Amino acid sequence: MRNIHLTLLFFLCNIFLVFAQNSTFDTKDEIEKEVRSLEMRRFEMMVHKDTKGLSEILGEDLVYIHANGVLEKKSQFLETLDKGKTLYQSIQSEEVGIRVIGDAAVINGVATVRVWTAGQTLDMHLRYTDVYVKRNGKWQLISWQSTRIQP
Repeated sequence: MRNIHLTLLFFLCNIFLVFAQNSTFDTKDEIEKEVRSLEMRRFEMMVHKDTKGLSEILGEDLVYIHANGVLEKKSQFLETLDKGKTLYQSIQSEEVGIRVIGDAAVINGVATVRVWTAGQTLDMHLRYTDVYVKRNGKWQLISWQSTRIQP
């Protein structure tokens, strides 16, 4: 009788392991791919001034620190884009490193950005850090900070 119980327990453990390996839980690689894709879409939305799309990606508690030290909250960032005070002409990502920590993803990257602001076009080479968190099944950007890389 004991052998039957042990065999049944072994069988159930194996079924559990097979289920766990084939489950719909995201792996670290899948999460990194999803966040990387979202980051690239966000850059495209910024260039195309898609404030509606950006509004869904940006968390209500966003803290966005530009390379010049200016800090904007979500509403300020979207208003700046919407009113054309800042126009992103291109954003080219060169390096992207992603660390997944629970329901958060921290990105460290390098990008070349062409932006029109305050009446002038700026070409900047930036090193940046941003943080996404997963809320209600969606990733949202809650923090961005960039620094110019000097030539």
